[in-house]
Formats: sequence, structure tokens, C-alpha cells
Amino acid sequence: MIAADGAIQRAIGADDEGILDIGQSAMLRKRLRSFWQCATGAQAAGHMAGWRFCYYQMGIHFSTDSLYVCWRRAETAAEAQEVEGWLIEEYVKQHLESPPLNYSASWRHLGQDAEPEVADA
Repeated sequence: MIAADGAIQRAIGADDEGILDIGQSAMLRKRLRSFWQCATGAQAAGHMAGWRFCYYQMGIHFSTDSLYVCWRRAETAAEAQEVEGWLIEEYVKQHLESPPLNYSASWRHLGQDAEPEVADA
């Protein structure tokens, strides 16, 4: 999801593209409808990014009328996961944080060796 309202200040620099969320879906139309219903408060569950948009009242800063989507078709689920992971990784490298509505970064594309181990306290 992208906000056309302008740049978003990030930990490092500004995101001039206004990227709010990077994700993937096998059924894009259904996923976008779910986002919209959650983002506008018409539905309480179904899309984490939409719920976060509504809960944190992001519509005050990013008009729902200005939101838009761009996508890339993937031939397989594995390809979709790889592209999603790469896009999130590049975003984090540039801004040192995920897009505002991404619940968590996708590490699947890096393989098991890249995922950090958590030490017992």
C-alpha cells in the first residue's frame, strides 16, 4: 500500500515513495478489499495492516482517498515470497526499519542461516 500524500520520515531519511506496506497475496482483489474494510473500520479483523491503519488513526496523516497499490505478478508462491522478502530487505537497508504497516519483516528468502538465534536468559 502506498500513500500519495507525500514523503514519510523514517529512522534514516525520508521514504519519498510513501510505502506503507509490502506484502503478497494469491488473491489480490480479496486481500485489498479486506485491507480497505479494516482500514476504514468497517471490519475489525482480516488484514493486520488494515487494522493497524485504523487503530493508529493513520487516515489523519494518509487520506484513504490517496492510497494506491502497485503490484508484480509472480508465477509461484516461492517467487512471491522471494520478491516480498527482497523488497522488505531493501527498504530496511535504506531506512533501518520496515514500512509502517508491515507487522514483521520477511526473512524466508534469506534461508535459515540468516535468521538470528535467540539466547536463553
